[in-house]
Amino acid sequence: MSRYLRTVSEPLLEERVEPGWYSVVVALAAGVSGTIALVKQKVDTLVGTVAALALVPAAAAAAIAFMSHDPLRGVGGLELLAINVGLIILAGMITVLMIGSEPSS
Repeated sequence: MSRYLRTVSEPLLEERVEPGWYSVVVALAAGVSGTIALVKQKVDTLVGTVAALALVPAAAAAAIAFMSHDPLRGVGGLELLAINVGLIILAGMITVLMIGSEPSS
């Protein structure tokens, strides 16, 4: 096994190139919390946290996999990124429908 493939086989990196149920939970929670923050006008750091939690790890894992000459896992990371983006948007839309979009005063 080359040193590049060993890098991609690290357990924490492996989680970010193979979508699983935990990824769905994180993305949905990120979408709900980010939308509530926007609607309630409390966007200080929460929206950045949403991106850091759900989007950055998947994008970084995909980049590491591609740079490690492992395109299959790289595509897995991009799939996870796409799933997270879609679920964040879906959770945000459902949250707005449930709580309304009127900002609080």
